[in-house]
Amino acid sequence: MDLEKLQYPIGKFAKGKTYTIEEVKKNIESFSAFPQQLESLVKNWDDKILAVKYRHGGWNGRQVINHLGDSHAQLLLRFKSALTDEKAEIKPYHEDKWAELNDSLNAPVNFSLQIINGVHARLSILLKTLSESDFQKQFFILKINTLLLWLNL
Repeated sequence: MDLEKLQYPIGKFAKGKTYTIEEVKKNIESFSAFPQQLESLVKNWDDKILAVKYRHGGWNGRQVINHLGDSHAQLLLRFKSALTDEKAEIKPYHEDKWAELNDSLNAPVNFSLQIINGVHARLSILLKTLSESDFQKQFFILKINTLLLWLNL
């Protein structure tokens, strides 16, 4: 079993990739559709299914879905900061520790599905109005007040 393929099912992040305007529009549509696709996937999952870990050492289904709610909420804040702040500083968070908190382990996944739905609705409206120059804005990720990485949106 290829652990990396399980951990990164669509591959690892590749810095520096560029997209055409057509690809950006297609990706925005895909982004907009994600909440309903996720909801359709998990709508009949019970606690037994949500307790299953998809790989050794990984999170269970409930943790993954609740992580998506956490990370997508972070996405909204980070994206808006990158658009509005000069040299936006993005603070990382401990995803692994968040996944072990009581709400990640026990909260019904419908709360996270609501977060994801709201974030995607808001960001879809915003993304569709961005100019090409907006996509050139930059942010950097901080780690203990050290510049880690410059990223282009």
